[in-house]
Amino acid sequence: VYTPGSTGGNSTYFDGTGDYLSIAKTTDLEFGSGDFTVEMFAKYTGSSFPGYSCIYSNNLAIQFYLVSGRPEVFLSTTGDGSPGYFGKLNADTAIIGYNGSTVSKNTFYHYAITRSGNTFRLFINGYQAASSTSSNALGVPASLGVSLGAYATGQYVWEGNISNVRVVKGTALYTGNFTPSTTALTAVSNTKLLTCQNATGSITDASSSSQSITANGDAAGNATGPFPTLSVPTSGLTAVTNTKLLALTEMAPLYTTNGSYLFNAEAENLLINHADMA
Repeated sequence: VYTPGSTGGNSTYFDGTGDYLSIAKTTDLEFGSGDFTVEMFAKYTGSSFPGYSCIYSNNLAIQFYLVSGRPEVFLSTTGDGSPGYFGKLNADTAIIGYNGSTVSKNTFYHYAITRSGNTFRLFINGYQAASSTSSNALGVPASLGVSLGAYATGQYVWEGNISNVRVVKGTALYTGNFTPSTTALTAVSNTKLLTCQNATGSITDASSSSQSITANGDAAGNATGPFPTLSVPTSGLTAVTNTKLLALTEMAPLYTTNGSYLFNAEAENLLINHADMA
């Protein structure tokens, strides 16, 4: 008997009391009117959802929150000062794996925000949850770069894990439903940021851009991640309580190799006849 492992893939953990990552201002992460992809896996672990909890922001230009547990993206033509909101991606419709109201706590979700031409989209676990159309360019902050786990300089902080953040400038990787990766994301063409992938040590950018990342508060690498793992027994199984059958465990009888029985497909079979198996 064994337990299939929980998850792997690593993440950054934010404790909800001032933790966030700040990335130095760079045109790499300012999209204007061009295509882009912002994606990540995130798990909220707080006891209850606050009004706003920010996963990703470029000051006013693009902000991604859970709003009382519902994913929402705000888009603005201004980077600072008064908001020039021109669109919002509001995940208020039920899709596969999401009820249209709130995500589940303590569960990793894959989120992707894309722009292709004039169409902005929000995907949850590979399913389109919202879309909006506009020709407007996203604003450009004067001095602030991207923040992960908070809005701007530490407002609306995140509590939980964020993993495998990837930002691609110039390409909308997803324009229709897709299957999210089950392994760590890699730096595809035009990747400008790839982070929150290490379990320990400094949080760094694995893209060729080598963005400067500052961990604020206690934000730190964590071995919890979104990808399924499986722990396979390395020795023979034993009879635990209520075991009713334990067979094919011998390592040396005739017609076995490496502890497995060989059956020829024409006539051989194994007959088990016992009342406990009825």
